[in-house]
Amino acid sequence: MTKMKNNNDPKLEKLMHALRSIEKPKLSDFRKIQIKENILSQTLKAKDERVLSSNCVVLSYIRNLVADLSLSLVDRVEIKNRVFDVIEGKKMKGHFWYRFFTFNKQLVSGALMFFMFFGMFSFVSVDTNVARAGTFTKLSDFEGEVFVNRDGENILPQEGMELYENDTVITGDGEVVIEYFDDSVSRLSGDTEVLINRLWSEGDSNVSTYVEVSVIDGSMWSKVLNLVEDDSFFVVVAKDVYTSAKRGAFNVELDEDDVEVEVYHNTVEVYSQTNDNTEKIVSGYAVTVEDDSEMKVAVTEESQWATENLEEDIVYVAEVEERLLASKMDSLEVNFEEDYSFDNTLRESSLLLVTIDDVKRHQIELDLAEQNFIAAEVKLYDPNLTDEEKAEYEAVLHDFAVEVEQFYEMVDEVDEKELEYAEELDDYVEEKLLTLKKDLVLTLPDSPAYEAKVIVEELELLAVEDETELEEVLEEQALDALADAEDLLVKEPELVEEVVAVEINDLEVVVVEVEVEELVEEEVIDVEYDPVEIIVEDPAWTHYGVEIYGDKPLSPMLY
Repeated sequence: MTKMKNNNDPKLEKLMHALRSIEKPKLSDFRKIQIKENILSQTLKAKDERVLSSNCVVLSYIRNLVADLSLSLVDRVEIKNRVFDVIEGKKMKGHFWYRFFTFNKQLVSGALMFFMFFGMFSFVSVDTNVARAGTFTKLSDFEGEVFVNRDGENILPQEGMELYENDTVITGDGEVVIEYFDDSVSRLSGDTEVLINRLWSEGDSNVSTYVEVSVIDGSMWSKVLNLVEDDSFFVVVAKDVYTSAKRGAFNVELDEDDVEVEVYHNTVEVYSQTNDNTEKIVSGYAVTVEDDSEMKVAVTEESQWATENLEEDIVYVAEVEERLLASKMDSLEVNFEEDYSFDNTLRESSLLLVTIDDVKRHQIELDLAEQNFIAAEVKLYDPNLTDEEKAEYEAVLHDFAVEVEQFYEMVDEVDEKELEYAEELDDYVEEKLLTLKKDLVLTLPDSPAYEAKVIVEELELLAVEDETELEEVLEEQALDALADAEDLLVKEPELVEEVVAVEINDLEVVVVEVEVEELVEEEVIDVEYDPVEIIVEDPAWTHYGVEIYGDKPLSPMLY
C-alpha cells in the first residue's frame, strides 16, 4: 500500500468532516449500567476462558492479561506504556492530545492501571478460611479380617477409602480405625459390627457437625476432639442407649443384652430411651444398662484395650495438631524461615479504600485481623523464636481482640436501628470465634500459642447477654480448663508429682496428683468462681468428679 503523503487530500478532509459531525450517543442510566455490567462480566469471564478467540484476538488477549493476576503493578504499567507507544506511532503529531500523551503517558498509564487494579478488587472479599485436613470420613487403617458392607455388597477395604452414611464396617479376627471429617476417631475391636447412620455438617462449616454411629455388636472406642458448637455432637448408639460427647474418650460395648459405656477422658452424656433417663458420666467411671433396669454407675477397671487406645490417642492428637498447623501455614503462606508482614497488602488496602459502606469495611477489617491472628499463632510455634518476636506476635493476637471489641460496638449501634441485621452481624463474628476456638481446643498450657486460646476464651464472654448465660459460659470454660489439665497430665507423665495450674478469665483450675489407693472424698481442685466447683479424685487414671452449684459433692455425674 502506498504511504499517503498529502494530508490535505479532499477525500480525507471529507471523511474527517463526517466523523466530526457524528453526535455523541445519548444513553440512559439503565443502558449505561447494562454496558458496565457487560464489560465487567466479560472481564471476569476471562479467568475461566484463556483461549484466544479467532474473531477478536485483541479482546481475548486483554481478557487473558486481566485474568493473570500474578503480574506486578510495575509490569502492568509497562504494558500500558507500550500501548501508548503504539498510539504515538499513528500520525497524530499535530493534535493537542498527542503532546499530552507524550509528556504524561507514564502518569496516565499508571493512573489507569491504578484504578483498574482498585476496580477489579472491589468485587472480591477477604478469604480467611483455613483448609482443614479432615474433609471426609475414611477407613484410615485396618488389619486382619475386615470388610465394608455397602448397599448389600461386601467390599474388601482399602487404606484411606472413603466411608458414607449407611455403610456397615465389620471386623472378624481383626481391627479397624475410622477417622471422621470432624477430626474424631473410632477403633473397632475384633468381632464388631457398626453402622454409620449420619455424617452431617452445615454447608462448608467445620464448626457445626453431627456424627452418629450404631454399634450392632462388639466394642468401639471413640476419641472426640474439638466440638464447640452447641448443636454439634458425636453420638454412639447401642440398642436404645445413646452416648454423646463433644470432647472426650470413651468405649461402648454391646454384649448380648447389656450395654456398657466406659469414660476415660472428660465427660459424656448417656441417655437410655427405655428408661427415659440421662446421666452425665465423667472420666474414670462407667455406666451399665441391662434390659429395663436402671443405670448402674461404677469406677472403671483398667484393661489392655483401654491402655492401648489411650496410648494411640496421644499419637493421633499430635498428628491432628500437626496437620492443622501445616494447613494454616499453607493457607496463609507463612513459614518459620521467612518474615511475615502483618501490614495490609496493596490488594487489601485497595479493597478497604473502595468500600464505602461502614459495616462492610468493619467486616473486612475483622477478616484481616483474623488472618493476622492465625498467622501470629503459627509464628509462635517457631522453635527459634526470640523474646522480641514473641512479644510482637502476641501483640498481633491482642490487636484482633481489639478489632472484635470494636466490631461488637458497631453491632450495638446497628441494633438500635435494624435488629435483624444486627443479629446477622452477631452471627458473623461468633462464627469466627467458634472456628478459632475449635482450632485451639487441643492447645494446652504448655503450648507456645496458648495465649491465643486465652484471648478467644475472653472474647467469648463479649457475646453473653445476661448473668445466667455468663455463668453457663464460665462453667463450660471451667470444665474445658479441667480437660486441658487432664490432657496435659496424660501428655506429660513427668508432671505426675507436680501441680498443674490452668488459668482462664481469672478463673484458676489446679490439679494435684492423688494415688489410687488414697482415693478419698476430699477436695483437690478448686475453681475460684462461686457458681462452679470442680473436684479431681485420681489424675493418675484421670478419674474426675464434678460439683455444680454446691450439690451432689463428689458425684461421678454432672447435673
